[in-house]
Amino acid sequence: MRFKYSFLFLFLPDITMIGYISNPSFGTKIYNLGHNLVFSILLIFIYLFTQTALLLPIAIVWSAHIFMDRTLGYGLKYRDEFKHTPIQNL
Repeated sequence: MRFKYSFLFLFLPDITMIGYISNPSFGTKIYNLGHNLVFSILLIFIYLFTQTALLLPIAIVWSAHIFMDRTLGYGLKYRDEFKHTPIQNL
């Protein structure tokens, strides 16, 4: 029962969309920071060196969210609007 709603953490990185309330340029920067693989991979390396048990699940869920977004056609954003991504230009 303890992990009954843990799947909701898969959507936690989408909190970075709140930056779009201010303006699209600022929203893009915040969204792209939260949806960049650099930070989740960095957490994995920190876990490997420190063995802090909580870091690995956070990094895995964060990476899964990013890959899920990219699989569905969402990705890092351009500054003009939220729906404009490099994936759509392929």
